[in-house]
Amino acid sequence: VVDRAPRSLKRGRAVIASSSWSHRDKSELAASLATLELAAGDGRQARKLFRTSMVAPTENVMAQVSWAAQLLPGIEPRSEGLEPRAFEALAYLARRGRDWEGTVAATDRWLQQEPFAVRPAELGSYIASVAMGDSATAAIIARKGLKANPRSTVLLNNLAVSLAQCGELIEARNTFNRIRMVDLPPHMRLTVLATAGLIAYAGGDTEAGARGYAAAIAIAEELKDQRALGLALAHWAQAENSVSANSAPSLAHAQNLLDRAVTV
Repeated sequence: VVDRAPRSLKRGRAVIASSSWSHRDKSELAASLATLELAAGDGRQARKLFRTSMVAPTENVMAQVSWAAQLLPGIEPRSEGLEPRAFEALAYLARRGRDWEGTVAATDRWLQQEPFAVRPAELGSYIASVAMGDSATAAIIARKGLKANPRSTVLLNNLAVSLAQCGELIEARNTFNRIRMVDLPPHMRLTVLATAGLIAYAGGDTEAGARGYAAAIAIAEELKDQRALGLALAHWAQAENSVSANSAPSLAHAQNLLDRAVTV
């Protein structure tokens, strides 16, 4: 990884090169070394090590590879060789393949396997709501996760969104009010402000809704996050369109927002 690699890294490379260890035994070590190489900017070596790790991958390795595949072209996570109960890895594989129902099913089994983990509920509720448009299922998953993680900002936010989309506005507001706004990281604050906008629109308060989305968009622009900006604009357009009825100005505003989202 560096010109003079620490002894532990040299030993690790020696284990990977040795035939004395099974591919399964070397899988997690190879993935860890690959992650270090990727962080050091050596994509070629990282790619080689990730491929070695996938010969007989563990669940942790598949989760690592699914993450790395977003940054490193030329590696592809696969389900062959995974244990049948490797639900975390299966969830990320399904998400990468845009198999939304498979993702939600795997996160549900993952949550059953690890009931105190927050990630399966966060991922499952997000995919159910945003990718599938199934707010009822998203709310069920978020509630399951909140039993063990009652202060999770992501789960509280996802539940508030799902409840608002289901028309349960009082519970949506009560859930949203449980979110601690102090010291939220910028991206999370952006998300929460957009949710405030959504709930306000759902309750017919278009002025407060517009303020929420405008504040979220301002953060996205400050962060130079084009993806977040596009999503916020698209969701604002959707919210504006949902209350516009036959109002020509509201319809025009919704179209302008959508046009901006498309061009981001």
